[in-house]
Amino acid sequence: MRTRATATAAAVGVLLAVLTACGETEEKKADAGACKAAVAKVLEDSASDGKLKDGERPKGCEGLSDKELEKITKDAAQEFLDKKKKEFTEDLKKDADKLVDQGTGAGEDVGKELDDALKELEKATSAPNP
Repeated sequence: MRTRATATAAAVGVLLAVLTACGETEEKKADAGACKAAVAKVLEDSASDGKLKDGERPKGCEGLSDKELEKITKDAAQEFLDKKKKEFTEDLKKDADKLVDQGTGAGEDVGKELDDALKELEKATSAPNP
């Protein structure tokens, strides 16, 4: 489970670098909402198949400056990580409940292991302070 969280955080970091490394595009009508949706889709797709399109600015982000794209990408990445963290936490709690319900004797350690895993996840997915 820790590997999944670390891999997701790493993919988001790579995505931030790739998307913000693109040069300025020709002036077009900028649509921040469309760009954020496109970036969110790239994050979802890359998390599911593990592949990123290298150096391509998502469709919908044309006309935005690199600075605007960087902010949108960071916001979308944080929302993505928060969503994945919530899903991961819910999965961990379900697994812990199953262990307790099964009476495996592992119930005593489940709470501590869950807390440790959640702390590690929080650390791996926290937004860096500028």
